[in-house]
Amino acid sequence: MEQNRPDEEKKTSFIKETVLKRPRSWRDRLKIVLWILVIGALFGAAAGGAFYGISRLAHRDSEPAQTAVFTLPSEEGTHAAQGGETQPAQTDPAAQTEPSGEPVTEEETQAPETTAPDPGYGTEEASGGAETLPETDEAWRDRLLGETAKSFVTVQKTVTETDVFGQSFERKTQCSGVIVGQDKDAYLILAPYAPIANAERLSVRFFEYGWADAQIAGRDTLSDLTVLKVVPEASFGENEPQPVRFGNSRTLSAGQKLLAVGSPYGIEGTAAVGRVLGTTQEETAVDGALQIVYTDMGASREGLGFVLDEAGRLTGLLTSQYAGSGDGFLTRFLGISDARSRIQTLCQGRSPAYLGVRTVTVEGNPEQEGAVAGQYITEVLADSPAYRSGLQAGDILTKIGRTEILTAADLMSALSAAVPDAQVQVTVQRRGRDGYTEITYETALGSR
Repeated sequence: MEQNRPDEEKKTSFIKETVLKRPRSWRDRLKIVLWILVIGALFGAAAGGAFYGISRLAHRDSEPAQTAVFTLPSEEGTHAAQGGETQPAQTDPAAQTEPSGEPVTEEETQAPETTAPDPGYGTEEASGGAETLPETDEAWRDRLLGETAKSFVTVQKTVTETDVFGQSFERKTQCSGVIVGQDKDAYLILAPYAPIANAERLSVRFFEYGWADAQIAGRDTLSDLTVLKVVPEASFGENEPQPVRFGNSRTLSAGQKLLAVGSPYGIEGTAAVGRVLGTTQEETAVDGALQIVYTDMGASREGLGFVLDEAGRLTGLLTSQYAGSGDGFLTRFLGISDARSRIQTLCQGRSPAYLGVRTVTVEGNPEQEGAVAGQYITEVLADSPAYRSGLQAGDILTKIGRTEILTAADLMSALSAAVPDAQVQVTVQRRGRDGYTEITYETALGSR
């Protein structure tokens, strides 16, 4: 058996070898490095493209107002008068009445071709030639209502209520609106906000067209204004709506004739004729100052509507804050020139920014009197952005962001350019024992 052992050991033994890897050359190492760089660049480009696309989408969604391109017509209206005159009483000779009450010649009262002559007042043949009598207030009112009929609409609010028996029914209320422009296929309609607040459904009836659904584009609850957006489903044909022409309320003077359309007496579908008694250049309001015009048209306290000048151009607004005095005589309305910036913001689909202060302009020479130039804060509204940030009555507002605030117009312009809910720096001067000290507050603006 010992003799066979060497053969068994041969059968059970294994060949053991050690395999050694060939070391990488510098070329192989360079290829690996290049592949890593290429793959990293591809992943980086893909990640960068995805981040850019997401950031652009988020930026577009967070700033919808920046894409709006609609602008209101100029204050003189879309159809300027010959000679470039801006005085409302002189742009339409047919609508002008001589203050002396004496007859004027037919040549001076030549009416546009589109205006039908008043059937109640024709010409009289005399030895001196043909003459016409002055147009009465009633005739002028009816003519102007006919010429501007396609600029006005009826806005209807629908809400669901429950009666005493538990039965549901729809309650509908109406107010007037005016077409201020057209943005692509949509008509933009200015209307008072209070009558349509909390509506479940809004609809608009155009001149001889029918009803169309409406959506709120923007609203300003403090000014009682809103802009509706309407996209009609069918063509208007010959009854194409006509956006209203804008007048300049700063050119109004005592004695000029005005027409209020809407519900000046608190009843929808009425009109009131009056004349300008006087204007105020500035009346303190929240976050600015406004021009107020006084007339003798005798609107009621609940009066709402739109005021047209003698040429049929929008020159003022009757709102819940500015309407009749209740004595059957004096009526005041908001001049359209000071409201344009806020209406423009509403047309762009957003509400104006809100700070919540009442101010007056620092008069005289502030530096000689130990003060500073700016807007003196007379009141800070409770629970307003100004109140929450720490502003106080007696502070002098000098800056919002980088914009200097010297006048009420500066304040209104700065807030019109701002975005609600945005964080801005509000700078004031506060008086102490050692004089005025500059203080800057980080303020989150609200929405009016």
